[in-house]
Amino acid sequence: MSATLIDRIEIRKDGVYLSTHSPGDAGSYRTWQSEELSEAYQKDGQKGLDREMFRIFYEYVELGDFHKSTARYHRISNLPEAKELHRECFDQIDAFEKSCQSPSKFRVYDREMREKLYDELAEKCGEYDRKQKNKDYER
Repeated sequence: MSATLIDRIEIRKDGVYLSTHSPGDAGSYRTWQSEELSEAYQKDGQKGLDREMFRIFYEYVELGDFHKSTARYHRISNLPEAKELHRECFDQIDAFEKSCQSPSKFRVYDREMREKLYDELAEKCGEYDRKQKNKDYER
């Protein structure tokens, strides 16, 4: 079974909306409000939305084709630093899993490490935004 793809993200007055589809199913395109993303955006702004977007990309869905509303996630995901953060995180998780005797301790460690990764990737989005603003000012 193919993963759902996120094609677009839209922030509206009443919340965050996603446009999604399933690959190979032309009738599956839909736009819907995400309560979780809306809450994250309302609570923590763009950084909170970025953090939650990386969570769902790593755990549930995939990015669709490049669109300006998803550009930041495409760009950050392809950065060498982001790939290194990902590799380090999952290497540490794998090493802990091999040495850990308690499944519950492993689950806690796994969740903590993933949360740290999502926070760091969200921070990369902020850095990217600041660099883009500086480039725009230079023009």
